[in-house]
Amino acid sequence: MTHFANYAIEIQDNADASALFVGSIGQASAAIETNVEFSQTAGTFYAEQVSVTKQQPKFLFNSFDIPQILTNFGLVGRSIVDGVGKVGVALYQAKYNDSVLASGSVHRRLRFPKSYVMMRRMSVSHQQDASIDMEGMGIFDGANYPIIPQINQALPSLPVSGGRWTLGKIVIGNGSSSVPINCKTQLDIDFAVGAASFGCDSDPWDSHLSLNTLQPRITITGFDVDVFQEAANKIGLLGIANTHAQSTIYLRKRNSGQSGFVADGTAEHVKITMDGLTVVNNAHSGTGNQAANTSVEIYCKFDGVNAPMIFTPNSAIT
Repeated sequence: MTHFANYAIEIQDNADASALFVGSIGQASAAIETNVEFSQTAGTFYAEQVSVTKQQPKFLFNSFDIPQILTNFGLVGRSIVDGVGKVGVALYQAKYNDSVLASGSVHRRLRFPKSYVMMRRMSVSHQQDASIDMEGMGIFDGANYPIIPQINQALPSLPVSGGRWTLGKIVIGNGSSSVPINCKTQLDIDFAVGAASFGCDSDPWDSHLSLNTLQPRITITGFDVDVFQEAANKIGLLGIANTHAQSTIYLRKRNSGQSGFVADGTAEHVKITMDGLTVVNNAHSGTGNQAANTSVEIYCKFDGVNAPMIFTPNSAIT
């Protein structure tokens, strides 16, 4: 029997000279979110009219290729519009004959001619690999359906994996204080991109998009309960201000095909800096005699010059 499965995401805006193929895909989906209205009138309990009034196609996927995502989409995200010979965004559906990948132009892809693609969340747990959850909002361009199924497609070459990254060194501080966050078990970044699509003229698809807010929040969980105290280089009840120059999160790269990590001094790790306010959100959470943990939250803000968060792939850990 045949079936279809995830493969890769192709992205090429009208202004792009070449296509970007996103690999190391974990999960992918394409929801259409159709709203159907029933019109009922006097004299019958049956619907007299059934209409599709709204559809909001979107695609979701996550990837372990952290540098590629950070480099190509950044904190704000990207508006992607197709052009002559440019695909926009395409989610490939690879055809399998039982366990064998089918050959030739027998596969499918779901194409989004116009969309806004953004990072939603980055997560990494102790001993696990970091991944980024992405979302693309399909937009009606006035001519093409916002999502187009295409059959008889050839698969592109599967992108080579860039590697895997996991928890690394984290230091929060400002000009007068430097707080290392030790013994971490979880890092979550909610990018909180407040993008909203909207339409007019009773078209079923949204044709406009606005970016209303961008308020990233970082949550760090671990066993370092001692970080919460009214002392130098600690985080007190009212929190501390943090600046880009003194606040860094590292995702360290694993060695390929073996245990251990790439050397700190090798520029293959991921560096994240941020400006904002750091507070202890949960001072103690424990069960029985198990080790208690604490959670630190960083509310990122614009410092007047730099974006709230700055990503620097291919960095050394210092």
